[in-house]
Amino acid sequence: MQLREVLKAFEEGGSMSLAEMSRRYDVDLPLLEEMIQFWVRKGRLRDACNVGGCGSCHANGSCAAAHHEHQPAPPLRVGNGAQDANFIELKLHTREGTHFMSIAVDGFVFDLDGTIYLGEKALPGSVEGIHHLRERGKRVLFVSNKPLEPRDAYAAKLTRLGIPTSADEVITSAYVLGRHLARTQPDLRYYVIGEDALRHELRGHGLTVLNEFEDQDPKSVIDPAGIDAVVVAFDRTLDYRKFNTAYQALMTGAHFYATNADKTCPMPGGAIPDAGATITALEHITGRRLELLAGKPSTLTMQVALDQLGCPADRCMMVGDRLETDIRMGQSAGMLTTAVLTGVATREQAEQLAQPPTFIVDNIGAIPALIH
Repeated sequence: MQLREVLKAFEEGGSMSLAEMSRRYDVDLPLLEEMIQFWVRKGRLRDACNVGGCGSCHANGSCAAAHHEHQPAPPLRVGNGAQDANFIELKLHTREGTHFMSIAVDGFVFDLDGTIYLGEKALPGSVEGIHHLRERGKRVLFVSNKPLEPRDAYAAKLTRLGIPTSADEVITSAYVLGRHLARTQPDLRYYVIGEDALRHELRGHGLTVLNEFEDQDPKSVIDPAGIDAVVVAFDRTLDYRKFNTAYQALMTGAHFYATNADKTCPMPGGAIPDAGATITALEHITGRRLELLAGKPSTLTMQVALDQLGCPADRCMMVGDRLETDIRMGQSAGMLTTAVLTGVATREQAEQLAQPPTFIVDNIGAIPALIH
């Protein structure tokens, strides 16, 4: 059954009756009614009927079936079926029994901070959850907006925490930016607000990264001659010299790029300021707007991830704790999404989104617990 085709038909409206739709898509009528009810509750369709909770009311405002009592909203479950080992099951309870519909999922993209680990400790369920998914033959990638370490360092950390990982299974915002700029603007000269790992990453892609203008007074108007583009990143060594140099370069027309725009970075005991604050400050004082964002929720990051997974977006799932980056990026790419409550997002915040995540779970360990 093509669930997305059925949903699309309802979203587009039209005059097709439920009976006609049932025959066209080979869906039992009671099951079709329950599908509509679920989509109404998820906000994908509008309940236009005066009778509350009617699962027969769809986007064009008509009601095509007699009213009757419905079961509670059906849960979405991660499943492992006989026909396809990689899929998500939608379990619907109808008057005629329990039905299962499958949507294929081949790959998983996981955020790191607040999803897999926090500081130097693996979060509950992450080690077991990833192990179980890999046992099922799922393809797994890890994505981080933090440009503070090279990919092999993140891979080593995951391995140390009990999740064996190679550098090729890790994507960082620094890697995505370097890869993109090397392909699109390889001849520019870049000034970086960032730490040594980012400079090393960009130079590793063959890009020219300028050193600090140490011969100029940071308290005066620095001459930014030679800077073609400014790259802003998470920088725990940010000082007035860097900020002033970036400001002067942007005021003379340099391009304005960034690895990530996170407001804060979660840490044990709280959070610390991230690149978003620096970007906002520079936008405010220069009147400029960021031209290119490499990290989440940019499509650049997701395209790199999908290329490495080797499967289309509608067969992948994005898992993360940040609604404005992880979930937004997955939804924009057409992926299934799972919000975990081990980081910054709360269940209430996730449920109140105009487009909620496909799943909301306490931690990654809840995903394999739902597999049959």
